[in-house]
Amino acid sequence: MRVEPDDCQAVAMASDGASDRRRLDTAVATQNEQRVVVASAQRGPGCIQRADQHIEVAYAVLVLSGTGVGLHDGASRRGEQRAQPVRTLGQQKPVHTDIGVRERRRAAILPPVINVPTAVLDSLYGLAFGDAFGDRWFGILRRDGPAGLEARTLPPEPLWRWSDDTAQALVLVRELAEGGGVVDQDRLAQRFAAAYADDTHRGYGASMHDVLRRIGAGEPWQEVVAGQFGGQGSWGNGAAMRAAPLGAWHSADLDAVAEQAARQGAVSHHHPEAVTGAVAVALAAALATRSRGGHAPARPDFLQAVAERLPDSDVRSGVRVAARMPEHTSVRHAAEVLGSGYRMSGPDTVPYALWCAAGHLDDLHEGLWLTVAGRGDIDTTCAIAGGVIAARTGVAALPPAWHAACEPLPPIVTE
Repeated sequence: MRVEPDDCQAVAMASDGASDRRRLDTAVATQNEQRVVVASAQRGPGCIQRADQHIEVAYAVLVLSGTGVGLHDGASRRGEQRAQPVRTLGQQKPVHTDIGVRERRRAAILPPVINVPTAVLDSLYGLAFGDAFGDRWFGILRRDGPAGLEARTLPPEPLWRWSDDTAQALVLVRELAEGGGVVDQDRLAQRFAAAYADDTHRGYGASMHDVLRRIGAGEPWQEVVAGQFGGQGSWGNGAAMRAAPLGAWHSADLDAVAEQAARQGAVSHHHPEAVTGAVAVALAAALATRSRGGHAPARPDFLQAVAERLPDSDVRSGVRVAARMPEHTSVRHAAEVLGSGYRMSGPDTVPYALWCAAGHLDDLHEGLWLTVAGRGDIDTTCAIAGGVIAARTGVAALPPAWHAACEPLPPIVTE
């Protein structure tokens, strides 16, 4: 997410009504057990393991910093034939000298944590890939126009850095892991503030700079977030951008998905539309997780299942509109009708991102290329779509060039 809707929120709220987007729907969901896996090494963005000709992703006990940033020296390796021994950050040669020292210092005080469900890590990695991939296109489109996008030319940068979308998702996953899946709002608020203070250059939205600085300075988070935008709170898409892994975590209980997604969203975004956007994304990721190993739900059924559990809102109306779009709808038309994040609001971002994800639940690569074609708030729409799709598919099928380029997530270590 590049900016919060500081200047356009009031106008957008006046112009986007829920009444023109309503329809009845049905819900479809299938049960699939969520598994917890403990292995010996992290294999995520920037680090792939090959067995014969197959790319496999193995996961383990996850150490997540409260700041949600980290790196390891597998970032640029391609064609690796054997998994390397797991090492702590303090033992590694930094890939990026500007942040490597800080990460090694932080790693020395990180506690080893926690069993994390496979689908949660898949969703987190998919979110990071989408965020990093999407974020590259802001500069490319501004500098070169749409030619590279239309030709599907990969971003040329050797490192695809992820943004605040991933940084906050990392913090949220650690919160879930240490809280047994339950969000402690006071603790989460402090963790978000600490992550921001540690690295303010992750593309945080304008209002979030103010919110997180004030929380970090000791002001009660409830008062800070409720006071935004004249007391109505932010309805930005920041609460939704980080929510997919939470949905994967609680996929066995959709009521818990909605409750915990709302709790984490309210820590930074007071407006009901922002919170509902977070709930919608988490529900979508939960349904995607439930479908692992089976047939992917049809796009209309999937989106209707999400909308059925949302409160009356612009977000719900947008998801319902997305559900009834004809199969042949172009991405440009979908972006124009649903909004692709130009207003940086929940209602203007979430329905489009979920429409993209729902149409490619078996293909993360194609889903991200489709999502980026709608432009708008590209890192956030791609983060949402990536987190939802990967909750079902994982990230192993992404091309090796993507794994080599994407900034790695913090390493997983075991005691």
